[in-house]
Amino acid sequence: NSSQEKRLHENVFIQPFFELDGDKETLDDIFDWLKNDESSVAFIVGGGGDGKTTVCEKIHDEIIEEFENQIVIFLDAQTYIESIKKRELNDSWKFDLQTVFEISNKQVNGVDLNTFKSNFTFGNITVIIDGIDEIISTLPNFSLIDFLEDFNQLEETIGKGKIIISCRDIYIHELLKTDHEIFKRYKFYHLLKFNKSLAEKYFKKHFNTN
Repeated sequence: NSSQEKRLHENVFIQPFFELDGDKETLDDIFDWLKNDESSVAFIVGGGGDGKTTVCEKIHDEIIEEFENQIVIFLDAQTYIESIKKRELNDSWKFDLQTVFEISNKQVNGVDLNTFKSNFTFGNITVIIDGIDEIISTLPNFSLIDFLEDFNQLEETIGKGKIIISCRDIYIHELLKTDHEIFKRYKFYHLLKFNKSLAEKYFKKHFNTN
């Protein structure tokens, strides 16, 4: 794990709150889900500029520090979009674990696909996809529901692998309106906006002042 580099370069990090099925949750609840929960996919949902990327980077760094024998792959939307646009057969690619693997191969030190898949199966790899809404809006043939359905089919064989996806709330609200069966098995952590006390805490820490 020590070979993996941290992503968050912000010295001041204030613990955010999330809403999950009407309950208030913290990052600790997300780490509990990573370690113990049966479900494989969790969404970090929030408005533009609410701090979804910062939360994803914090999760990435905590896994590196606190989880033994864990590889965490961080796939940001821009890297993914650029990689797809470089491919010749732009209309025939599929957004699946294999594509994630190919794009993030450098992060897993060039292991082969079978090793990657078996490690994912045993829960040794967590994949974080940050900003999937950018992929939805930039690549017209990308379908989040298709990706999740593909993933669903793999889920029984995959076992313990986890995927965390950050997405703007506007896209998630539209998808949830479809009442698709697939969404009933996933967790949606709605990132709550900074309230006054969290904002004050941030500024005190950031500026060392009252």
